[in-house]
Amino acid sequence: MRFDGVTTTTEEPVYEADGKTQATQQTVRYEELLSLGIFCERLERSDLAARVTALEAKSTAATATTSTASTTA
Repeated sequence: MRFDGVTTTTEEPVYEADGKTQATQQTVRYEELLSLGIFCERLERSDLAARVTALEAKSTAATATTSTASTTA
């Protein structure tokens, strides 16, 4: 509703089936939900990058140990 250039909203209470108990209504702010999703994705990605780096280091160390053992034998 618009009145003298000011926007006003009217909120009607929402009741449960019994008609007496007022229901709770919750909303989602999609901008905040999206930023939370992006944050979680970055955490997961950094965790995966750390795991890949650790596995590559382990693989390199194992390959170096194997090649050293083959040349000495």
